[in-house]
Amino acid sequence: MFPRFAFGFGYLILLLVAGMAVLGIFFMHGTVPVYTGTAAVAGISGMIDIDRDSYDIPNIHAATERDAYFGLGYAEAQDRLFQMELARRVGAGRMSEVFGNRSLQIDEWSRTIGFSRIADQMWLKAGPHTREVLTAFIGGINAYLRDHRKHLGFEFDALTLVPENWRPQDCLMIGRLMSWEMNFSALTDAAFSDFSMVLDSAHLHSLFPVYPEDGATVLGGANPNTFVSNYLAAPRAPINIVHPPVKPPNTALKIPVPLHRLGAAAHFANDYAEMFRNASAFDSTVGAVVGGGSNCFVVSGSHTASGAALLENDTHLQLESPSRWYLAHLTSDDGMNVAGFLIPGMPVILAGRTADLSWGITNGMADECDYFTEHPDSTGTKYQLPNGAMQAFTVIHDTIRIRDSSRMSDQMEKRSLHSMPFTVRMSVHGPIMTGIHPEAIESAFYSDVRAGGVPKNSMFFREAKPVAMMWNGEYALTDELSGLLDLPRAKTAAEARKGMSSFATPCLNLCLADARGNISYQYIGRLPRRAGSESRQMLPRDGTNPEDQWKGFVSMADLPTLTNPARGYLVSANNPPEKDRPVPIGMNWEPSSRADRISELLQDHPRLDAGYAQSIQTDIISGYDLHRVLPYLLALYPDPSPPRLTADSSSQFRLDSMRLAWKEDSLFRHTTIGDSVLKYVHKNDSIWIAEHRPVGNRAGLAKENVDPFTAQVLNYLRNWDGGMRAEEIAPAIYSVFLNRLIYNTFYETLTVNGSAPERYNEFILLQDVPLQALAHLLPDSANVWWHGRTGTGRDAIVQSSFRESLRILAQQFGSDIRQWQWGKMHTLTIRHVFDKESPLIARMVDVACGPMPGGPTTVLQGSYYLWEPYKMQVAPSMRMVADMKQNELLAVLPTGNSEAIFGEHYRDMLPLYQKGTLIRLSLDEHAPHRDTWKRFELKPE
Repeated sequence: MFPRFAFGFGYLILLLVAGMAVLGIFFMHGTVPVYTGTAAVAGISGMIDIDRDSYDIPNIHAATERDAYFGLGYAEAQDRLFQMELARRVGAGRMSEVFGNRSLQIDEWSRTIGFSRIADQMWLKAGPHTREVLTAFIGGINAYLRDHRKHLGFEFDALTLVPENWRPQDCLMIGRLMSWEMNFSALTDAAFSDFSMVLDSAHLHSLFPVYPEDGATVLGGANPNTFVSNYLAAPRAPINIVHPPVKPPNTALKIPVPLHRLGAAAHFANDYAEMFRNASAFDSTVGAVVGGGSNCFVVSGSHTASGAALLENDTHLQLESPSRWYLAHLTSDDGMNVAGFLIPGMPVILAGRTADLSWGITNGMADECDYFTEHPDSTGTKYQLPNGAMQAFTVIHDTIRIRDSSRMSDQMEKRSLHSMPFTVRMSVHGPIMTGIHPEAIESAFYSDVRAGGVPKNSMFFREAKPVAMMWNGEYALTDELSGLLDLPRAKTAAEARKGMSSFATPCLNLCLADARGNISYQYIGRLPRRAGSESRQMLPRDGTNPEDQWKGFVSMADLPTLTNPARGYLVSANNPPEKDRPVPIGMNWEPSSRADRISELLQDHPRLDAGYAQSIQTDIISGYDLHRVLPYLLALYPDPSPPRLTADSSSQFRLDSMRLAWKEDSLFRHTTIGDSVLKYVHKNDSIWIAEHRPVGNRAGLAKENVDPFTAQVLNYLRNWDGGMRAEEIAPAIYSVFLNRLIYNTFYETLTVNGSAPERYNEFILLQDVPLQALAHLLPDSANVWWHGRTGTGRDAIVQSSFRESLRILAQQFGSDIRQWQWGKMHTLTIRHVFDKESPLIARMVDVACGPMPGGPTTVLQGSYYLWEPYKMQVAPSMRMVADMKQNELLAVLPTGNSEAIFGEHYRDMLPLYQKGTLIRLSLDEHAPHRDTWKRFELKPE
């Protein structure tokens, strides 16, 4: 009896599990958009085809350009509607309507900056073509919403969220969010304003991120063999006896405005620290991080295998899922044929190509933001203008609606909204950024005290003078989309550059290649005209001082530009346009290593093709690590048995010489040491034999007071070619050493007078600023930063940082150095917005990539946050190559083109991305395998 009952009960349980699985599969399948069929929609003049290839990239064809943009809106809504919905809610300050109190700080910051107000003004400035395109685009989005409002996918169901219809202003608001993401100066200026109140001039001057004198510039190019020529110059030193670079010429920075003119230091320090924490919390939401970058290079036909110009672009942003970019191809009977990358929610191809023109972008790194201290009267309702008159603050009364509960476990419950009054004060310089919901500051920086969490008794909660933020995103209001929307119609690089005069912000480096063989560069954006040097731009300004005011814009004719340089290529990798800049731009340049390395590889390959361009995209050699930092460590530990360079007849001399050649070849010819060994072995087998002979007694280490364990570690570093490979050991040793060196160099002084570690936390959030400052300080052993309260000195700090790094690695991975692999530390998980709801949901929505190569200063950027080493966060968010001889675009995304978590295109590009492989998007009408594509048609109602 019991066995039959148990069997029957088990069978029932099995049926229930099977039924739940069937229901789960049905539910999952129901959240994936339908990519085949027909839909009748209003607002189009004829049929629109949306054909999707095997990677879900829509190829949209219509009779007119306007209808093609309508189809693009419909396709983006199919693939990325939730991502677009969140973006417009962040911009409008309406996240709390979905996520409750935990999003309140984001909404307050967004409404204070005023993205929605700015978008309304931009719509008033928009020209006829911009209005037509935006109206058509949101028409496609709303057509999709009309038919699918009750069936929009997993995320909408989970949040019981029903989206409203789209307006053209929503697209403009998302564009301004992107501008804010590129506005690194919002954080760097706030941090340096805070530093300036507590550091003396000597420390402050040395802390500015100075771009290296020998670093590559866009217009001037670079000498890719700088390090080679320095090394090979007579007399030659053994490669393993490393001498630090010579101290560069004096580049002392001048700050013309005395800091004491700005008022009471303690008050202002409070202001800027508070703003920094609010800004960083908001930036973490939109994915902004100081330290993101991009690569773009163009090569003339005289240097390519095809004889036509070639363009490469990969933009570096904080990775998230779904991907930051959206791939699409648009054609129309009235002449449009363009493929490329768009920001979801915007109808603008920011990087792409037509048959006649290709274009790519990198961040111009301009300082587009200043903080002005205002001088209010005793009532606090008025402030002093530069002419001495008093003017009332403009007060904007707003209301934020907040959802009563935002936990995922309550997703099926109907929740009410309650309202919270919110007030924004404005001066002529912009919104007042201080005093915004201070109770929320303590949750900033990912709620991690190591990254700037603020205790409740911190001085940052005290009241202080009002500080206004003047940002180019609000100051420069034009029909800025017009030039970008005209790019698909431009026939030449010169025509494309001419159309960019109305572009406002963010300031960008625009690289161009056309079918006629021209390559060109143009710095674009309405750069503010203001007094003072680039270092002055990073410090606070006085709202009452006429000299501190903005005075219009720099004309595009005065911005850097270059066409068809004699060297045959242009490289833009967040490096300065030129060394001596007649117009101050900023100081937030990335380290020069990416621009230097790309220039070196281009010069080294006289006839490159698309395949070689792709290999450059995945290059992982760091000149910063190998030449600007590591020599100062190795100089303290000379190799007791370096290769001999005095000729004799022994095979050992031949081996030493070949080791030298192998290392040079691998470092400067884009190979590994192993590849170089094999190349030389084929030429001389006796060298391979010599490699395996006894080398002799190398026990002289004891004389250097280096224990055998440390000596083994040093050998890894001495034989390292700078390659940040996941399987190698030297990158792990070096990276831990670098982090300890940054800490030991800057922490003590930035936390002077017994203050909490918040200022150091501000400093490391700036990401590349610590790297630039460190590289600038290392050649100068007498610099004040090396002589803090303990008076240790540079060499002692370098040595103690190295010893600490060994202890950290031994504690983490054990004493077997072979286990200290970079890939065990440097891993990547591309996270979804639902990531933190539960481990189960995280496993479902996140994209785990595992060990990753690269580092913060390699061409294949793999940056991690200095306060959360060494998990990779910032990386190429897209890659593209366009050879103008071929009528196709080579492109890839990190994950996939769709946000449908249960669909096949959520992460299908990841294997290609990890291998450095690109997808071919044909611009021809008869593309290969087109007959296998999924076809969807929109027809007029």
